[in-house]
Amino acid sequence: MEELARTNCESYYRGALMEKIVSFSQQTGGYFVREDFENYRPLWVEPITTDYKGCTVCEIPPNGHGLTVLMALNLLKGLELPPERERAETYHKIVEAIKLAFADTKTYVADPRYMRTKVEDMLSERYAAQRRALIGDKALEPKAGDPSCGGTIYLCTADPEGNMVSFIQSNYTTFGAGVAIPGTGISLQNRGANFSLEEESDNGLLMGATEPRCDGTVAAW
Repeated sequence: MEELARTNCESYYRGALMEKIVSFSQQTGGYFVREDFENYRPLWVEPITTDYKGCTVCEIPPNGHGLTVLMALNLLKGLELPPERERAETYHKIVEAIKLAFADTKTYVADPRYMRTKVEDMLSERYAAQRRALIGDKALEPKAGDPSCGGTIYLCTADPEGNMVSFIQSNYTTFGAGVAIPGTGISLQNRGANFSLEEESDNGLLMGATEPRCDGTVAAW
């Protein structure tokens, strides 16, 4: 942590910490190379939003899966939910909406440079109505629809002066890759998941391609 603070986090991408991560990866059969870190630059993106009962809900766009939240809310806002939250009917509708949203985003969300399905189609009222109509009294087997038709914690805080902090920390499945870099306290994640080996998939990983189409990041601490 002192090294990160001293270097303004540059050490993780272009310094001693990066060297330790790459060295340990190569010693233990991993695939990290210096360029994975040195060439990384964060992106400033416009949030994607939906309106839920008068509240504007914002999420980070693909390749993140915040779209899942917005799609589920789009389904729920058109359903009648009992005023009492602790009822089986309420939980059933919420679970079904989330299942359908995840089925779509797992199928269509990808690297935004190659994503074939438009976010605006997935968030459209027309598509929400189509998917919402599938929710009944019985549990569904979640399957992706056709939007085109034509392990995580989250913390946020704000103060009266308008300063805001949004923080997500997720190492993903079973607390990440189960690999810690010796002497650093850095635990590697395994979020480079949810891609498909089917070549025709919207979220396919083209083996040997020069520009891979997979979602998820490659490294975090």
